[in-house]
Amino acid sequence: MGYVLQNEDRLVWHYEKNGCYTVRSGYWLACAIRDRGVGEVGASSINFENIWLRLWRLQVATKVKVFLWRCMLEILPCRANLSVKRVVSNPICFRCHQAPETVLHALWDCPAAREVWQFSALQDSCTSKYHGCFLNLFRYILTVLTDKELRHFGYICWNVWNGRNDQLFQGRKPNAFQSYQHMQEMAEEFYHANRTYACATQEGSNLVVNWERPPAQFFKINVDGALKTNDSVRGLGVVIRDDRGELIAAAAKPVCGMFTPNATELFAIRFGLQLAKDLGLQHIYLESDAQAAIRMAFQCDADLGYEGVLVNEIQVLANSFHSYVGQFRPRTCNRAAHSLARFALSISDLIVWMEDGPECLSPILTNDVMLIS
Repeated sequence: MGYVLQNEDRLVWHYEKNGCYTVRSGYWLACAIRDRGVGEVGASSINFENIWLRLWRLQVATKVKVFLWRCMLEILPCRANLSVKRVVSNPICFRCHQAPETVLHALWDCPAAREVWQFSALQDSCTSKYHGCFLNLFRYILTVLTDKELRHFGYICWNVWNGRNDQLFQGRKPNAFQSYQHMQEMAEEFYHANRTYACATQEGSNLVVNWERPPAQFFKINVDGALKTNDSVRGLGVVIRDDRGELIAAAAKPVCGMFTPNATELFAIRFGLQLAKDLGLQHIYLESDAQAAIRMAFQCDADLGYEGVLVNEIQVLANSFHSYVGQFRPRTCNRAAHSLARFALSISDLIVWMEDGPECLSPILTNDVMLIS
Protein backbone atom coordinates (compact mmCIF):
# COMPACT_ATOMS: atom_id res chain seq x y z
CA MET A 1 0.00 0.00 0.00
CA GLY A 2 3.02 2.28 0.15
CA TYR A 3 2.84 3.74 -3.34
CA VAL A 4 5.25 6.70 -3.60
CA LEU A 5 5.22 9.25 -6.39
CA GLN A 6 8.49 10.47 -7.83
CA ASN A 7 7.52 14.13 -8.06
CA GLU A 8 9.75 17.10 -7.43
CA ASP A 9 8.96 19.26 -4.42
CA ARG A 10 7.62 22.72 -5.10
CA LEU A 11 6.52 25.72 -3.09
CA VAL A 12 2.83 26.59 -3.22
CA TRP A 13 0.56 29.00 -1.35
CA HIS A 14 -2.10 26.52 -0.28
CA TYR A 15 -4.70 29.16 0.62
CA GLU A 16 -5.34 29.67 -3.12
CA LYS A 17 -6.33 26.93 -5.57
CA ASN A 18 -3.74 28.01 -8.12
CA GLY A 19 -0.97 27.87 -5.50
CA CYS A 20 -0.06 31.54 -5.98
CA TYR A 21 0.01 34.15 -3.24
CA THR A 22 -2.57 36.95 -3.36
CA VAL A 23 -2.83 40.03 -1.17
CA ARG A 24 -6.43 39.09 -0.37
CA SER A 25 -5.65 35.64 1.04
CA GLY A 26 -2.58 37.03 2.79
CA TYR A 27 -4.71 39.67 4.49
CA TRP A 28 -7.28 37.11 5.59
CA LEU A 29 -4.57 34.86 6.98
CA ALA A 30 -3.02 37.80 8.86
CA CYS A 31 -6.45 38.55 10.38
CA ALA A 32 -6.79 34.92 11.44
CA ILE A 33 -3.36 34.91 13.11
CA ARG A 34 -4.21 38.16 14.88
CA ASP A 35 -7.55 36.80 16.06
CA ARG A 36 -5.93 33.65 17.41
CA GLY A 37 -4.25 35.79 20.03
CA VAL A 38 -7.60 37.02 21.35
CA GLY A 39 -9.50 33.75 21.30
CA GLU A 40 -10.86 33.65 17.77
CA VAL A 41 -10.60 30.88 15.21
CA GLY A 42 -6.92 30.14 14.61
CA ALA A 43 -5.05 30.20 11.34
CA SER A 44 -4.64 26.44 11.45
CA SER A 45 -8.39 25.94 11.04
CA ILE A 46 -8.94 28.54 8.35
CA ASN A 47 -10.34 27.29 5.06
CA PHE A 48 -11.77 29.91 2.77
CA GLU A 49 -13.12 27.41 0.26
CA ASN A 50 -15.35 25.94 2.99
CA ILE A 51 -16.58 29.41 3.96
CA TRP A 52 -17.75 30.08 0.43
CA LEU A 53 -19.23 26.59 0.19
CA ARG A 54 -21.26 27.09 3.36
CA LEU A 55 -22.39 30.49 2.14
CA TRP A 56 -23.67 29.32 -1.26
CA ARG A 57 -25.41 26.34 0.34
CA LEU A 58 -27.43 28.50 2.72
CA GLN A 59 -31.17 28.07 2.16
CA VAL A 60 -31.82 31.77 1.70
CA ALA A 61 -32.75 33.93 -1.28
CA THR A 62 -29.96 34.40 -3.81
CA LYS A 63 -29.97 38.15 -3.23
CA VAL A 64 -29.17 37.52 0.45
CA LYS A 65 -26.30 35.18 -0.45
CA VAL A 66 -24.84 37.77 -2.82
CA PHE A 67 -25.28 40.43 -0.16
CA LEU A 68 -23.38 38.34 2.44
CA TRP A 69 -20.68 37.63 -0.14
CA ARG A 70 -20.26 41.37 -0.73
CA CYS A 71 -20.11 41.90 3.04
CA MET A 72 -17.28 39.40 3.41
CA LEU A 73 -15.38 41.02 0.57
CA GLU A 74 -15.85 44.41 2.29
CA ILE A 75 -17.34 45.99 -0.83
CA LEU A 76 -20.59 47.39 0.54
CA PRO A 77 -20.90 51.18 0.05
CA CYS A 78 -20.60 52.00 3.74
CA ARG A 79 -19.13 55.37 4.70
CA ALA A 80 -15.70 53.97 5.59
CA ASN A 81 -15.34 52.43 2.12
CA LEU A 82 -16.73 55.53 0.39
CA SER A 83 -14.29 57.68 2.34
CA VAL A 84 -11.33 55.66 1.05
CA LYS A 85 -12.60 56.25 -2.51
CA ARG A 86 -13.10 59.97 -1.72
CA VAL A 87 -16.83 59.77 -2.40
CA VAL A 88 -17.57 61.16 1.07
CA SER A 89 -15.24 63.09 3.36
CA ASN A 90 -16.47 61.75 6.70
CA PRO A 91 -16.20 58.00 7.44
CA ILE A 92 -18.07 58.25 10.77
CA CYS A 93 -21.39 56.42 11.07
CA PHE A 94 -24.27 58.86 10.44
CA ARG A 95 -26.57 56.92 12.79
CA CYS A 96 -24.54 56.72 15.99
CA HIS A 97 -21.71 59.22 15.32
CA GLN A 98 -19.44 57.02 17.44
CA ALA A 99 -17.18 55.10 15.05
CA PRO A 100 -16.25 54.70 11.38
CA GLU A 101 -19.04 52.98 9.48
CA THR A 102 -17.36 49.79 8.33
CA VAL A 103 -19.39 46.82 7.11
CA LEU A 104 -19.08 45.15 10.50
CA HIS A 105 -20.10 48.34 12.31
CA ALA A 106 -23.11 48.99 10.08
CA LEU A 107 -24.49 45.45 10.42
CA TRP A 108 -23.36 44.35 13.87
CA ASP A 109 -21.74 46.93 16.18
CA CYS A 110 -23.81 50.07 15.59
CA PRO A 111 -26.40 50.73 18.35
CA ALA A 112 -29.03 51.08 15.61
CA ALA A 113 -28.19 47.58 14.39
CA ARG A 114 -28.13 46.21 17.93
CA GLU A 115 -31.74 47.36 18.38
CA VAL A 116 -32.71 44.77 15.76
CA TRP A 117 -30.36 42.05 17.00
CA GLN A 118 -31.74 42.33 20.56
CA PHE A 119 -34.96 40.62 19.43
CA SER A 120 -32.95 37.63 18.22
CA ALA A 121 -31.28 34.96 20.33
CA LEU A 122 -28.33 35.01 17.94
CA GLN A 123 -26.49 37.74 19.81
CA ASP A 124 -26.36 35.42 22.85
CA SER A 125 -24.84 32.64 20.72
CA CYS A 126 -22.22 34.94 19.19
CA THR A 127 -20.57 35.89 22.46
CA SER A 128 -17.13 36.66 21.07
CA LYS A 129 -16.18 40.27 21.82
CA TYR A 130 -13.79 40.80 18.93
CA HIS A 131 -14.19 40.11 15.23
CA GLY A 132 -12.24 42.79 13.37
CA CYS A 133 -14.14 42.43 10.08
CA PHE A 134 -17.35 40.87 8.80
CA LEU A 135 -15.52 37.85 7.36
CA ASN A 136 -14.19 36.96 10.80
CA LEU A 137 -17.68 37.33 12.27
CA PHE A 138 -19.17 35.03 9.63
CA ARG A 139 -16.38 32.48 10.05
CA TYR A 140 -17.02 32.48 13.79
CA ILE A 141 -20.80 32.07 13.59
CA LEU A 142 -20.38 29.07 11.27
CA THR A 143 -18.99 27.25 14.31
CA VAL A 144 -21.75 28.19 16.77
CA LEU A 145 -25.05 28.54 14.89
CA THR A 146 -27.47 25.94 13.53
CA ASP A 147 -28.60 25.99 9.89
CA LYS A 148 -31.85 27.72 10.85
CA GLU A 149 -29.98 30.32 12.89
CA LEU A 150 -27.62 30.92 9.95
CA ARG A 151 -30.61 31.62 7.72
CA HIS A 152 -31.93 34.12 10.25
CA PHE A 153 -28.50 35.72 10.54
CA GLY A 154 -28.42 36.36 6.79
CA TYR A 155 -31.90 37.86 6.69
CA ILE A 156 -31.26 40.05 9.73
CA CYS A 157 -28.13 41.48 8.09
CA TRP A 158 -30.12 42.10 4.91
CA ASN A 159 -32.89 43.93 6.81
CA VAL A 160 -30.45 45.95 8.93
CA TRP A 161 -28.75 47.20 5.76
CA ASN A 162 -32.06 48.05 4.09
CA GLY A 163 -33.14 49.90 7.22
CA ARG A 164 -29.89 51.82 7.19
CA ASN A 165 -30.48 52.81 3.55
CA ASP A 166 -34.06 53.91 4.28
CA GLN A 167 -32.79 56.17 7.02
CA LEU A 168 -29.99 57.58 4.86
CA PHE A 169 -31.88 58.20 1.62
CA GLN A 170 -35.50 58.62 2.70
CA GLY A 171 -35.12 59.94 6.23
CA ARG A 172 -37.23 57.11 7.70
CA LYS A 173 -35.83 55.56 10.83
CA PRO A 174 -36.92 51.90 10.77
CA ASN A 175 -38.78 50.25 13.62
CA ALA A 176 -36.44 47.60 15.03
CA PHE A 177 -39.17 45.15 15.98
CA GLN A 178 -40.88 45.46 12.60
CA SER A 179 -37.53 44.82 10.89
CA TYR A 180 -37.09 41.68 12.96
CA GLN A 181 -40.62 40.48 12.16
CA HIS A 182 -40.04 41.11 8.47
CA MET A 183 -36.85 39.04 8.67
CA GLN A 184 -38.76 36.10 10.18
CA GLU A 185 -41.45 36.28 7.50
CA MET A 186 -38.87 36.38 4.68
CA ALA A 187 -36.85 33.50 6.10
CA GLU A 188 -39.79 31.18 6.75
CA GLU A 189 -41.56 31.98 3.48
CA PHE A 190 -38.48 31.22 1.38
CA TYR A 191 -37.56 28.11 3.36
CA HIS A 192 -41.03 26.52 3.22
CA ALA A 193 -41.48 27.43 -0.45
CA ASN A 194 -38.28 25.61 -1.32
CA ARG A 195 -39.14 22.64 0.89
CA THR A 196 -42.51 22.35 -0.89
CA TYR A 197 -40.81 22.45 -4.29
CA ALA A 198 -38.23 19.87 -3.24
CA CYS A 199 -40.90 17.50 -1.95
CA ALA A 200 -42.95 17.90 -5.13
CA THR A 201 -39.89 17.18 -7.25
CA GLN A 202 -39.03 14.11 -5.20
CA GLU A 203 -42.58 12.77 -5.36
CA GLY A 204 -42.64 13.33 -9.11
CA SER A 205 -39.65 11.06 -9.57
CA ASN A 206 -39.88 7.58 -8.03
CA LEU A 207 -36.56 6.52 -9.56
CA VAL A 208 -34.24 4.96 -6.98
CA VAL A 209 -30.67 4.46 -8.15
CA ASN A 210 -28.91 1.36 -6.82
CA TRP A 211 -25.48 -0.19 -7.18
CA GLU A 212 -24.79 -1.66 -10.62
CA ARG A 213 -22.34 -4.26 -11.85
CA PRO A 214 -19.37 -3.03 -13.89
CA PRO A 215 -18.92 -4.17 -17.51
CA ALA A 216 -17.42 -7.61 -18.14
CA GLN A 217 -13.76 -7.94 -17.06
CA PHE A 218 -13.97 -4.66 -15.12
CA PHE A 219 -13.79 -4.23 -11.37
CA LYS A 220 -15.85 -1.63 -9.53
CA ILE A 221 -14.20 0.35 -6.72
CA ASN A 222 -16.54 2.19 -4.36
CA VAL A 223 -14.86 4.71 -2.06
CA ASP A 224 -16.02 7.09 0.64
CA GLY A 225 -14.66 9.34 3.36
CA ALA A 226 -16.20 10.09 6.74
CA LEU A 227 -15.50 12.54 9.53
CA LYS A 228 -16.76 13.62 12.92
CA THR A 229 -17.26 17.26 13.78
CA ASN A 230 -14.41 18.63 15.92
CA ASP A 231 -12.49 15.35 15.61
CA SER A 232 -9.01 15.13 14.10
CA VAL A 233 -9.56 11.64 12.60
CA ARG A 234 -10.98 10.94 9.16
CA GLY A 235 -12.23 7.55 8.00
CA LEU A 236 -11.63 6.02 4.55
CA GLY A 237 -13.59 3.09 3.14
CA VAL A 238 -12.99 1.05 -0.03
CA VAL A 239 -14.99 -1.85 -1.49
CA ILE A 240 -13.88 -3.65 -4.68
CA ARG A 241 -16.26 -6.02 -6.51
CA ASP A 242 -16.08 -7.91 -9.81
CA ASP A 243 -18.56 -7.96 -12.69
CA ARG A 244 -20.71 -10.55 -10.84
CA GLY A 245 -20.97 -8.42 -7.71
CA GLU A 246 -18.63 -10.70 -5.75
CA LEU A 247 -16.40 -9.05 -3.16
CA ILE A 248 -12.74 -8.99 -4.14
CA ALA A 249 -11.37 -6.81 -1.34
CA ALA A 250 -12.46 -4.24 1.23
CA ALA A 251 -10.47 -1.88 3.39
CA ALA A 252 -10.96 0.63 6.18
CA LYS A 253 -8.32 3.13 7.17
CA PRO A 254 -8.24 5.98 9.71
CA VAL A 255 -6.30 9.13 8.75
CA CYS A 256 -5.18 11.66 11.34
CA GLY A 257 -5.62 15.32 10.42
CA MET A 258 -8.20 18.11 10.32
CA PHE A 259 -8.78 17.66 6.59
CA THR A 260 -11.71 19.27 4.82
CA PRO A 261 -14.59 17.01 3.66
CA ASN A 262 -13.43 17.39 0.05
CA ALA A 263 -9.82 16.52 0.92
CA THR A 264 -11.07 13.50 2.86
CA GLU A 265 -12.95 12.27 -0.21
CA LEU A 266 -9.82 12.77 -2.32
CA PHE A 267 -7.84 10.69 0.19
CA ALA A 268 -10.50 7.97 -0.19
CA ILE A 269 -10.20 8.04 -4.00
CA ARG A 270 -6.42 7.77 -3.80
CA PHE A 271 -6.73 4.97 -1.24
CA GLY A 272 -9.06 3.00 -3.53
CA LEU A 273 -6.74 3.37 -6.50
CA GLN A 274 -3.72 2.31 -4.44
CA LEU A 275 -5.50 -0.84 -3.24
CA ALA A 276 -6.60 -1.73 -6.79
CA LYS A 277 -3.04 -1.22 -8.07
CA ASP A 278 -1.59 -3.42 -5.34
CA LEU A 279 -4.08 -6.15 -6.30
CA GLY A 280 -2.89 -5.99 -9.90
CA LEU A 281 -6.23 -4.89 -11.37
CA GLN A 282 -6.09 -3.32 -14.84
CA HIS A 283 -9.68 -2.35 -15.79
CA ILE A 284 -11.57 -0.38 -13.16
CA TYR A 285 -14.64 1.73 -12.50
CA LEU A 286 -14.22 4.00 -9.49
CA GLU A 287 -17.34 5.50 -7.89
CA SER A 288 -17.82 8.04 -5.12
CA ASP A 289 -20.83 9.94 -3.79
CA ALA A 290 -18.69 13.12 -3.53
CA GLN A 291 -19.38 14.93 -6.79
CA ALA A 292 -16.94 17.79 -6.19
CA ALA A 293 -14.08 15.38 -5.43
CA ILE A 294 -14.79 13.28 -8.53
CA ARG A 295 -14.89 16.36 -10.72
CA MET A 296 -11.65 17.67 -9.25
CA ALA A 297 -9.86 14.31 -9.50
CA PHE A 298 -10.84 13.31 -13.03
CA GLN A 299 -12.22 16.32 -14.89
CA CYS A 300 -10.53 19.53 -13.70
CA ASP A 301 -7.32 21.22 -14.70
CA ALA A 302 -4.27 21.34 -12.45
CA ASP A 303 -4.80 22.68 -8.94
CA LEU A 304 -1.74 23.88 -7.05
CA GLY A 305 -3.50 24.26 -3.71
CA TYR A 306 -2.91 21.68 -0.99
CA GLU A 307 -5.71 19.48 -2.43
CA GLY A 308 -3.97 19.73 -5.79
CA VAL A 309 -1.19 17.48 -4.47
CA LEU A 310 -3.78 14.76 -3.87
CA VAL A 311 -5.31 15.35 -7.31
CA ASN A 312 -1.91 14.96 -8.95
CA GLU A 313 -1.28 11.68 -7.13
CA ILE A 314 -4.75 10.41 -8.09
CA GLN A 315 -4.20 11.21 -11.76
CA VAL A 316 -0.79 9.51 -11.82
CA LEU A 317 -2.28 6.41 -10.19
CA ALA A 318 -5.29 6.39 -12.52
CA ASN A 319 -3.10 6.60 -15.60
CA SER A 320 -1.19 3.52 -14.46
CA PHE A 321 -4.25 1.33 -15.18
CA HIS A 322 -4.96 -0.09 -18.61
CA SER A 323 -8.42 1.54 -18.55
CA TYR A 324 -10.33 3.43 -15.88
CA VAL A 325 -13.50 5.44 -15.31
CA GLY A 326 -14.10 7.76 -12.38
CA GLN A 327 -17.69 8.80 -11.83
CA PHE A 328 -20.11 10.24 -9.30
CA ARG A 329 -22.95 8.07 -8.02
CA PRO A 330 -25.51 8.88 -5.29
CA ARG A 331 -25.22 7.54 -1.75
CA THR A 332 -27.67 4.70 -2.50
CA CYS A 333 -25.01 3.24 -4.82
CA ASN A 334 -22.24 3.72 -2.29
CA ARG A 335 -23.63 2.33 0.96
CA ALA A 336 -20.95 -0.32 1.34
CA ALA A 337 -18.03 2.09 1.14
CA HIS A 338 -19.84 4.57 3.38
CA SER A 339 -20.31 1.87 6.02
CA LEU A 340 -16.58 1.09 6.03
CA ALA A 341 -15.65 4.77 6.15
CA ARG A 342 -17.77 5.18 9.28
CA PHE A 343 -16.23 1.99 10.70
CA ALA A 344 -12.74 3.39 10.08
CA LEU A 345 -13.42 6.18 12.57
CA SER A 346 -13.49 3.60 15.37
CA ILE A 347 -10.22 1.77 14.58
CA SER A 348 -6.60 2.74 15.05
CA ASP A 349 -4.93 1.20 11.99
CA LEU A 350 -5.54 -0.06 8.47
CA ILE A 351 -7.66 -3.23 8.03
CA VAL A 352 -7.91 -5.07 4.70
CA TRP A 353 -10.32 -7.94 4.00
CA MET A 354 -9.86 -10.29 1.04
CA GLU A 355 -12.99 -11.97 -0.38
CA ASP A 356 -14.74 -12.12 3.02
CA GLY A 357 -15.60 -8.70 4.42
CA PRO A 358 -16.56 -7.66 7.94
CA GLU A 359 -19.97 -8.62 9.34
CA CYS A 360 -21.30 -5.07 9.03
CA LEU A 361 -20.70 -5.20 5.27
CA SER A 362 -22.35 -8.53 4.47
CA PRO A 363 -26.03 -7.42 4.47
CA ILE A 364 -25.24 -4.38 2.32
CA LEU A 365 -23.40 -6.45 -0.28
CA THR A 366 -26.19 -9.03 -0.34
CA ASN A 367 -28.83 -6.33 -0.75
CA ASP A 368 -26.91 -4.66 -3.60
CA VAL A 369 -26.74 -7.94 -5.54
CA MET A 370 -30.43 -8.75 -4.88
CA LEU A 371 -31.52 -5.35 -6.22
CA ILE A 372 -29.81 -5.97 -9.57
CA SER A 373 -30.75 -9.62 -9.93
